[in-house]
Amino acid sequence: WCAELSGKDSGFHGYNEPLAKALSTFLAGKRVASFGDGPGQYQQLVTEEGKVLSYAAFDGAPFAEQTSENRVKFLDLAIPHDSPEEVAMVLPQKFGLTQSGDIVPALSPAWVGLILYLWKHSVEFLRTVIQDFVSQFGLEVFDWIVSLEVAEHIP
Repeated sequence: WCAELSGKDSGFHGYNEPLAKALSTFLAGKRVASFGDGPGQYQQLVTEEGKVLSYAAFDGAPFAEQTSENRVKFLDLAIPHDSPEEVAMVLPQKFGLTQSGDIVPALSPAWVGLILYLWKHSVEFLRTVIQDFVSQFGLEVFDWIVSLEVAEHIP
């Protein structure tokens, strides 16, 4: 049943082509990581438009790779993570530390508290801390993170 619900024609995933085209223009020249990309229709259109530098798509559905023709990679964000280092190591080495509403609930309260404290006191300081942290692993920071689980519900 999971494979059937993961496909683009299942009726389970919404796709808004005007939104996808607007995202392509808005994200032009950026490196994008997308979580909750479902069957990969957003990834396909945005990539075909050729405006973004890169677009890495992930979804928690076990059949995401098969139903998206390998455009979307399977990534289980339900695995508990105790530190930002563990979150960063879940992603392939060519991707950077990312921030998403899907990741934050998996972190321990201490890490969430630290992130919120840093955010509250200085966005630029947080960006510097993230860049320093990411450089230790030889990773790169994405310019934008898109959660298409939200986009699916926009009419």
